[in-house]
Amino acid sequence: MKSKLSLSETVKFPKEIYSKGLTYKDKYCKIEKLVADFGDFYKEYLIAHYGKNASLIAVKKNKILLSQQYRLIINALSYEVPGGGVEKNELPKKTAIRECFEETGVACCKLKYLFSYNTALEYINNYNYIFFSQDINEKKIKKNCQWVPLSKCLQMIKSGKISDIRTTASILMYKNFILR
Repeated sequence: MKSKLSLSETVKFPKEIYSKGLTYKDKYCKIEKLVADFGDFYKEYLIAHYGKNASLIAVKKNKILLSQQYRLIINALSYEVPGGGVEKNELPKKTAIRECFEETGVACCKLKYLFSYNTALEYINNYNYIFFSQDINEKKIKKNCQWVPLSKCLQMIKSGKISDIRTTASILMYKNFILR
């Protein structure tokens, strides 16, 4: 029988990775059990596959468009940039435009790529594309949405009022790489 985990786990590559199948599946998520065999030890993983997401940081007169949505983990309303899942055969840029309009009522065009990232590297398979736009067509903004000055967004991040990593990273990346 192989030993449990070792300190060398963090630098070794597994000899083999194999699936023990799905433990859960719904419209948005699949949870798969994987085993990585490192030779002298093994490690089991539960990987949550969420697919790709795209989000949009919409900017108007140095204000950021944020929506409020209920989130179970914090049991509160969360301030977030609009975004959601990339549908089959949909380009991430189109997803960002669609999600922004669906969530906020604000139409954006002439999107520019800002950055992309993995939500986590060990247990969550969820790649995210972030775009920004200053080309806004606002007919009627939804009640749960508001334009928040960038300086207030930064204060909200620091105080923990904005705690969503997608929103936090989007605002900070916009501030540091677009407003230079």
